[in-house]
Amino acid sequence: MLSNGKSSTLLDEFLINFSPISSRMSPGLLCVSGDVLLEFNPFDIEIKNCDSACLSMKEKAEIGCNHGVFLVDKKGEVKEFLHKKKLEELERYGAINSNNLVDIDTGAIYFSYKVIRALISMLLEEEKDKFINDMANINLYGDIVYPFATNATLGEYKKQETEGKGIEEVSKCRRKLWEVLNQYSMKVLRLHPAKFTHLGTTNELMEMVSKEIDRYKDRKWTRKILTNIPKDIECTFNTVYVSKNLKIGKKSYIEYSYIGENCKIGENVMLSNTNLSNITIPDNICMSTIKLKNGKYVTRIYSIKDDFKQEKINKIQFLGINLYEVIEKYKIDISLIWKNKETSLWNANLFCVCNTEEESIISSLKLYEIICCQADSTEVKKYFSRQRISGKNSSYHCDRKDMKKRREEIEIKVRTEQFIKSVEKKQNLCTAIKILEKSCNIKNQISDVSSKINKNMAYETRYRIYLALSMVVKKNKELKISSQHLMDLCYEEIKNMITLNFDIIDFKQTKDRTETELPIRVNFGGGWTDTPPYCNENGGSVLNAAFQLNEKNPIKASIKKIEEKVIILESKDLNIRKKITDIEELKKLNQEKDDFKIHKTSLMITGIVKVSDKSIEEVIARIGKGFIFSTNAKDIPKGSGLGTSSILSGACLKTLYDFLNIPIDEKELCSKVLWQEQLMGTGGGWQDQIGGLTKGIKLTTTKPGRIQKFDIQKLNLSEQFIEELNTRFVLIYTGQQRVAKNLLRTIMNQYMVSHQKTIKTLNEIKLQSIQMKQALEKEDLEEFSNCLNQHWELSKKLDKGCTNDRIEEIFRVCDELIQGKMICGAGGGGFLQVVLKKGKTKEMLEQKLKGSFPDKAIKVYSVTLFA
Repeated sequence: MLSNGKSSTLLDEFLINFSPISSRMSPGLLCVSGDVLLEFNPFDIEIKNCDSACLSMKEKAEIGCNHGVFLVDKKGEVKEFLHKKKLEELERYGAINSNNLVDIDTGAIYFSYKVIRALISMLLEEEKDKFINDMANINLYGDIVYPFATNATLGEYKKQETEGKGIEEVSKCRRKLWEVLNQYSMKVLRLHPAKFTHLGTTNELMEMVSKEIDRYKDRKWTRKILTNIPKDIECTFNTVYVSKNLKIGKKSYIEYSYIGENCKIGENVMLSNTNLSNITIPDNICMSTIKLKNGKYVTRIYSIKDDFKQEKINKIQFLGINLYEVIEKYKIDISLIWKNKETSLWNANLFCVCNTEEESIISSLKLYEIICCQADSTEVKKYFSRQRISGKNSSYHCDRKDMKKRREEIEIKVRTEQFIKSVEKKQNLCTAIKILEKSCNIKNQISDVSSKINKNMAYETRYRIYLALSMVVKKNKELKISSQHLMDLCYEEIKNMITLNFDIIDFKQTKDRTETELPIRVNFGGGWTDTPPYCNENGGSVLNAAFQLNEKNPIKASIKKIEEKVIILESKDLNIRKKITDIEELKKLNQEKDDFKIHKTSLMITGIVKVSDKSIEEVIARIGKGFIFSTNAKDIPKGSGLGTSSILSGACLKTLYDFLNIPIDEKELCSKVLWQEQLMGTGGGWQDQIGGLTKGIKLTTTKPGRIQKFDIQKLNLSEQFIEELNTRFVLIYTGQQRVAKNLLRTIMNQYMVSHQKTIKTLNEIKLQSIQMKQALEKEDLEEFSNCLNQHWELSKKLDKGCTNDRIEEIFRVCDELIQGKMICGAGGGGFLQVVLKKGKTKEMLEQKLKGSFPDKAIKVYSVTLFA
């Protein structure tokens, strides 16, 4: 597997291993075998100052029997070429050393510039047609390399097997080659350490990838590449998608294939580029499907040990059976199989050309039955009356673009399943993302993953998938897909997880006027752990308190009936008012710049405005009169970090339910505010509304779950300790605003990605809330202050943006006055919270800050616990 996720080919390996050699060789030509995988350190050799050279390495003599072996003389030059000799012959020649090793031919041969020049001169001097024609067809080893051996003779040279058809033409050509090349020698360059793998035949490939693959563990080869096959199946798979109920025999190898349902594959089977379904494949065969350029299909079937080069008809083995005997048995006209003199298996017209891939697979199995003599003469006659093609011509007419497309489709399908499984297991999302990023076609990959998202998936899987897709797209801007849209879909799924049903309430009598005033919330410990989806997956734990600001409850909501039959929404702190005339405008709940989002969502959640309403008049008719729905938080600076938005939502809902004469407890109200935050698109957790709607200091915990159930434990503190807290606990406004929405997403994204530092810090913050509670229950303000300081350090670990130069300078200036310090909310602006040292006063703090920041809007606020 290459670093880009693609399967490595012989060409890839060649480029990796041989690219440095050009700088280590004299001018010349390096010929490398296309069916050999050779691994070595190219910096260990130099190819210089020689006529020619061959790269060799020591291998076991048994392996040498199947390949070429060099017999080397004392000068380190090739004495003789021993090609596929038996073990006894190698011993007789003295080619085997005391360790039972031979100098094996790796297929890499270098010719110096002067040798190449001599060959070119030969062609220029003579008529080149004498050497380049079908009758005098020559090959590299038998004709060009042989004369370099020091023991070679012209007589033996002429006896070597050749690919040429004309005896006289080959003889003339060899005489000239001998004259030109025998004056040169070939140096043997031994590679060490090195590894040699020959892939010349189907059988050799099968041996390597299915039976001997464990020998290549040091190369990081594996039996499973880009496949969804279960790990307990020991066969080898490369880019394969498998459906259900696969039965497969041992030592089989499948590549670039789709295996549908209910397939049974035998032992020692090789499948390539084949789509199967509801079919049985017999033992010991190879099968590959090809789409031709004319749109038709051919499935080639043969035995792993078949020799496609064999030309003697009476010796050709096909599917392990003598093909000539089958021809004789069924009285098949040989001209139907071979239309010319080239009677090799490679040129045999045996494979049916079909309209569909399925038909071609069935036809190949019918050929298998014929060769195994399991078909009657009528079936044989019918088969050979159909259009057929040879292995050679099917390769020549192969639609390679379709092959590439099919392989891409399989890879995408496999990657999609691997990615989704990784997400379902809640593994590090970066690991899952890498599965997609290595795809052959990122755009199609994203499309395929998106198509697999469905309501049967768990919520946590769906929103993590969208987050991952968003991150992939963000890195690949050329895709022209909106990363923000995918991110919004992620949080839409989180919203759907939390969403409750809109109330369908038949209220009969409403009050003429009602108003709610609520305090601010100050978060002590555990912040962030109340935020979806962390709290839904882990449960949350938050310690916070309700405080009056300057002895007032500053967050207000009210509703009052008016005689005019209209609906008026009002925000006193923003000094805006709007008369609503369009019912659809009331139903738009998450417009980015809507100043009345809280009003609208509150009206919808309580059922005053219903999804089914067709006009404003319907709403007014239910109430009996028009009304003004108003909010006010003007005494709190914007971006305060005091939970204003959520508490204001709580105030609105509390006001409306009171207006409708409908009782609702604090916990249910807090759940509805959590839902309301999602409807508005602001996100957020549940601690703010609990902090403002529930009096005093309390530890709120939840268990993992889609719907959060709150366990609110109020702290029972003495009046003396509360008085001390009110005296020493102070808020400092930084003069800076910060919106928490984007920060909420940043932190929760890191959590969903499984960023270990983030997860660890969140868990520590959760624990901190418990320690703070224990300190307060002991009424130990010093220990509580230490806990605040620890929490401040954790907050900075979680988000470096929670602090800035101004915040750090404020804390530095106040250091001699304060015992404990922390931010309010997400930080980065808004309010800071501090515990003064004993004997230090608010006035001293104000004076200190005024002296250091005379022109800044920094202000000290007194707070009183609202118990």
